[in-house]
Amino acid sequence: MLADTRCHAIRMSIASAIVWMAAAGLLVSAGCKDASDENNGAPSDPTQPTTPPKPLNNAGDIITVSTRLGFSFSPSDADPSRLDLSEAQPPKVVRGRQVFTSLGTTTRWRVEHLAEPDDVRIVQVDVSLTSDLALKSASSSDADGPQAGPTLHDSLGNYYEPVGYVYRDFTVGKKITLLYEPGRPLRDLKDFPSVSSSKSEVLTLLFKVNRGVTLTSYSYTGQGVRTFSIDVP
Repeated sequence: MLADTRCHAIRMSIASAIVWMAAAGLLVSAGCKDASDENNGAPSDPTQPTTPPKPLNNAGDIITVSTRLGFSFSPSDADPSRLDLSEAQPPKVVRGRQVFTSLGTTTRWRVEHLAEPDDVRIVQVDVSLTSDLALKSASSSDADGPQAGPTLHDSLGNYYEPVGYVYRDFTVGKKITLLYEPGRPLRDLKDFPSVSSSKSEVLTLLFKVNRGVTLTSYSYTGQGVRTFSIDVP
């Protein structure tokens, strides 16, 4: 009888201990951890890289801080209904889109630069197929709807979308397309020209980047992240 009483007391003590540990949050259940426990049930952040970053060793050859167009044209070649030029001499491209099939003859003033808004710099990125940052064609994806375009990122957490491009197509004759809209970022891959495997096509993206930052990476919103360090004076 005494033994039964002692066993009952022990069982009651163990049960009380279990209840106390559960209430204090010290009792851990066995089994597999639910993936939602890692972030309190919140979905994964889609802006975070989904592929491991890869260093871009020759970044200085592909990414440049410059307003130079890489070609020049006479002010008389510009269509006023398509392209706005500054009143400075020589003029600079303020905004617009135009396709050039001929660049006219040499004149005293040639348009060779883009106009930079205050407190920003123009950063150019070579995304031709021969580049390590070759632009993925929108037609190469089966996704419906908008397809996120490329972005530059800085060390402060800012990201930048292209505000234009220079597309040179020398496959047949000579055709240069200039698009520069500082106030209208390009966010969809379908907004960019499709570059074929021909080495006669060159595509350079134009970004508007804050002065004084350090650019640290380039990506397609988490895909194909390439890392580097380029100061923007």
